Amino acid sequence: MKSVDTDYEYIVLEGSSYEVGKMRGETLKNYPGDTKYYYNLFKDSDIPLSNEKIKYIRKVYDEYCPGLNDEIEGFAEAFGVKSDNIVLNTNLFESNYGCCQIVALPCITKNGHVLVGRSYEYTPDDEKKLSICRINGKPAHLGFAVFLFGRYEGVNEHGLSITVSAAAPGVETSVNGVRFWVAIRSIIENCTNTEDAVYMLKNMPISSNSNFIIADKQGIAVLCEVSCFNGKREVRVKKAEDYLVSTNHYTIEGMKKYNVAKMNQSVMRYNAAQDTMNKSTPSVSKDTLKKILSNKLPHGVCCHYYEDGLGTLYSMIFDLTTLDIHVCFGSPNINGWKKYDMFNEKKGSTNIKIPYVNEYPTAFSNFWAKCD
Repeated sequence: MKSVDTDYEYIVLEGSSYEVGKMRGETLKNYPGDTKYYYNLFKDSDIPLSNEKIKYIRKVYDEYCPGLNDEIEGFAEAFGVKSDNIVLNTNLFESNYGCCQIVALPCITKNGHVLVGRSYEYTPDDEKKLSICRINGKPAHLGFAVFLFGRYEGVNEHGLSITVSAAAPGVETSVNGVRFWVAIRSIIENCTNTEDAVYMLKNMPISSNSNFIIADKQGIAVLCEVSCFNGKREVRVKKAEDYLVSTNHYTIEGMKKYNVAKMNQSVMRYNAAQDTMNKSTPSVSKDTLKKILSNKLPHGVCCHYYEDGLGTLYSMIFDLTTLDIHVCFGSPNINGWKKYDMFNEKKGSTNIKIPYVNEYPTAFSNFWAKCD
């Protein structure tokens, strides 16, 4: 099978919120494909802007993620677009991504640390920007960007992490609010522990069908499942006793009724991660998580189904106790891991080319079929 390269960006941002936004706008111009995409996304259109909607979103930003409006203003000035267009257009769509997320607590880890693993699956043309952000007065954090300003996950200097997986891929929400990426960015910049993060998630007006795993270095971890169906927002929380796994369906009792988009492939990936965790307890290690993330189905969660929208674009492992962070760009089945330090990496932007190989799930029957 033919290998094809795809582009990733690694960027370190530093300064005030406004300065970080301005730097993001200036560096984006170095990438012609990204420049075209984001200009088209943020340019004026024939669709009239909803001033009330924009005011509502900006108010939420000010309350839950102070500084984000300033960051957007800095970007808008540098990139030559209107900030209102950014605010509105980055909150219109719910992502249709696939992910796996895992947390293991000290009671079952070989080194007695809190370990988090996650993979992100989608198509190669998705946003692939690993960002380290050091904003004045806020904790440093690391995570992949969504719509430039949001995060698909994050870990901060306090040893708090939050990861996400779509709980009902492709199903639009019916509740007014902001998207999942706002919640992740807000929590990672304003919380120091799991308890505070759960409180923020429960009280934030989020409009998303998502599963979140939140963990801290003190060894407190939870699975938060959020549904926004029939005009009602529901959030349920399950506290970890030893480990937690989540893929692309609801698993908490009381939330399973919302599994309108549950597919066999999500269950298969969930079972693969669970099986390895069960076999590895009580000696789970980083190598255990790498095994889960690097092996293909049915022994792991790694997928090469890029043209079908389920190709592994990156994987991450966080040791929350020591803040050791390992990232693999592309599939860890064919690419290596690299360690990152959110404190000492130099400011700037770097382009990285990573190979991927497309495959099809021909070995599995009813792979894409919905299930109960």
